[in-house]
Amino acid sequence: NPQLSLEYVWVLILSGQTDAADDRLAQIEAITRDMPEYHGSLVSAKAFIARTKGDVNATIELSERALTLIPEDDKSIRGILAINLGITYWHTGQMEKADGSLLEAQSLALETGNKYALLSAIIFLGRVQAVRGNLRRAVQILEEAVQKGGRAPIVALAYLDLAAINYEWNELKTCREYLDKGQEINEASGNLEFLSAGYMIEARLEKVLGNQEAFAAAMAQVEELVQGKVIPAPNHNRCLAFQVEMALREGDVAAAERTVEQLEMDVEGHSFYRYIGLAKERVAIAQGENTTAKKSLQEKTNLADQAGWAYGGIATRILHSVATHEREAGFKVLAEALEKSQVEGYLRAYADQGQAVVPHLLEAAQRGINPEYIQQILACIRHDEDFEKATTSLVEKLSERELEVLRLIAVGLSNREIAEQLYLSPGTIKTHVHNICGKLGVSNRTQAVMQARDLNII
Repeated sequence: NPQLSLEYVWVLILSGQTDAADDRLAQIEAITRDMPEYHGSLVSAKAFIARTKGDVNATIELSERALTLIPEDDKSIRGILAINLGITYWHTGQMEKADGSLLEAQSLALETGNKYALLSAIIFLGRVQAVRGNLRRAVQILEEAVQKGGRAPIVALAYLDLAAINYEWNELKTCREYLDKGQEINEASGNLEFLSAGYMIEARLEKVLGNQEAFAAAMAQVEELVQGKVIPAPNHNRCLAFQVEMALREGDVAAAERTVEQLEMDVEGHSFYRYIGLAKERVAIAQGENTTAKKSLQEKTNLADQAGWAYGGIATRILHSVATHEREAGFKVLAEALEKSQVEGYLRAYADQGQAVVPHLLEAAQRGINPEYIQQILACIRHDEDFEKATTSLVEKLSERELEVLRLIAVGLSNREIAEQLYLSPGTIKTHVHNICGKLGVSNRTQAVMQARDLNII
């Protein structure tokens, strides 16, 4: 039964079993050579598989060929092809084409009742807005997908994008909430591509919060996917680029130099400017090769402006300013970034550069360029540094035994129960609790747990 077999192929595709889908398609092809009514559906399935494998050229070629084979009134298949093309155009940075295909896919999905295609179209329309730098509009669209989608696997992408945008706004608590919801769905579905994106957001978040242990755990998850080579080539390279960025933020230039040599594609780890690889430029700046970095960054800024990648254009300008030590030139390029980023409230694009971006920010503020906005960015940078110092200091002050007691307090054990578990006297535990409260600057056990959680000590 070719039709039933095709239905089964889509189940295999949407559950990530592309090899099994390929095998089944070969069987269907063998028995439908003289049945032209199936040819369009077969090519459509092949196009979808090509996209999941990251084969952009094959996806576009197969999708366009399928459209010539599918009748105009077969809106269901044409809707699937439209979403396939829209997502492919988005992944290759062709925002105008993506927008057109996705709007068509959304319309056809509503007509045919295809919820998966509808959710995919909505989410990627939101992603188009994010790439264009329209963060608030992107949030509105992505929240619509969340409301309509329930726990459908594709909705995880909406949650991750909402987390990424809230991270940019330095709304770290909201970022965490969205990230947890997205990763919960990803872990249930086993989608490694989405999981890798979540791990990268998680690492950024834990780094800012000063939670070194959790940061290392998230980076280990990224490394496992890189070493396993179980994700498509574009994602694999995005993870490598992300590792370069994080290694430099950790001050490990040698690790960044080793990793950048493994890159086979010029891409970035960030969700909304993945088309602009900045890994080589970051390493060049760390090596003192600023002239080389600035030339490349100017070219990529021009590319971003021409392609309508506003988020990427802001990122390239900020990094260009970091590479520019000349006062006037550095101020000029940063002022361009500030002008483009203020309305949508970008913060972390600047703050993640740390002290390197501060001199040009101060120069801009002194010249009256968005002084209130610049103060928000500077406050974000100061908070990062103060938080890291405070966390490091407290972790050093708390002994291993005190940390152990604090963790047991956090799970609700009384002093006597803690004493029994650690084979100590209740009096000794009481002394530990007193010392913990003193070091954390609080007056009781409950406040100690709250303060420790705020500082990511436990």
